[in-house]
Amino acid sequence: MTSRRRVYVIGAGFSAGLGFPVTKELLPLALSRMTPRERSLLRRIINFHFPTFRADDFETYPNIEDLLTKIKVNVDLFRATREREGRLRLKHLQAVERNLLYQLAVLFHKILDEMGDPEWLRKFIAHVNRNAATIISFN
Repeated sequence: MTSRRRVYVIGAGFSAGLGFPVTKELLPLALSRMTPRERSLLRRIINFHFPTFRADDFETYPNIEDLLTKIKVNVDLFRATREREGRLRLKHLQAVERNLLYQLAVLFHKILDEMGDPEWLRKFIAHVNRNAATIISFN
């Protein structure tokens, strides 16, 4: 007897249905959780990488994945691309990267705690395990 393998393809709707924000909501939410000083530094770094960014215009917010990638590349190549530091220092980039990721982790843990243990999710997990299904996530 041959067994059929099941594959579930899930996207943002799956996590959004659990109460998690979609990608475009992550940066504004992270900014709102920061101190005024942290927000100011992050905004400077966003403007450095995305000159059209305006904090008062949600449509100008960059994709958080693009922002984190640019920050990471800038951190990794900082010494190789500059003879000396200017107003935007390596420690600023590192602090913003660390704080942004920390704020997102705290946010996701808070949502998880508030979510509890939905019965439908327990059933889905049991179904996936029982069928040895594969999950492909576009989240």
